[in-house]
Amino acid sequence: MIALRRQRGAPLTLRLSVPFSLDNVSVAAAIRDDLGNVWPFAVTLDFAAGAVDLDAGVDARVLPAGRLYFDIRFLRSEMVVHSLTVLLVLLDDLAADSRALANRAALRARATLEGRVYLTVEGDVLDAVCARELGFDALAPRVLDAHPRLAALGPIYPEGVAILLPADITAAPAPARITLWGRA
Repeated sequence: MIALRRQRGAPLTLRLSVPFSLDNVSVAAAIRDDLGNVWPFAVTLDFAAGAVDLDAGVDARVLPAGRLYFDIRFLRSEMVVHSLTVLLVLLDDLAADSRALANRAALRARATLEGRVYLTVEGDVLDAVCARELGFDALAPRVLDAHPRLAALGPIYPEGVAILLPADITAAPAPARITLWGRA
């Protein structure tokens, strides 16, 4: 049994040393749960160190905490020469979750003074958040300037990103009217 503690959404990579030569060997690895869901690993062989590097990639974000089964197969000439199944207990880092909750509490306290906090859901984009929460999307550049790290996340946000929305909204700016002959 292997017990791993990880921060929720953190990548999952493993390095295994093997007691035999990796010449002419291919490796397949995956994690599965009791319900039959399977998450494959990208496999890299390190011949010099006699090790196998396994990376769950972006799939690690969706790995559920709890009891999982780690399957690894060593193949030579398309035949399984060794297989291994290990019970993997994946634990979420509760301290990191507590820090995240404390950060959210601090943001909520700040929001009572300066504005309000919006926590994103998977797939949110800033323009849509501003349009839905503030009534119009023209404040998206202002919100982006106030949160420079939002740009690093890309245009589509993951779940749980805290965005402080400005409180000093008086009225929506008048949209520029465009006619066939220019601006009106």
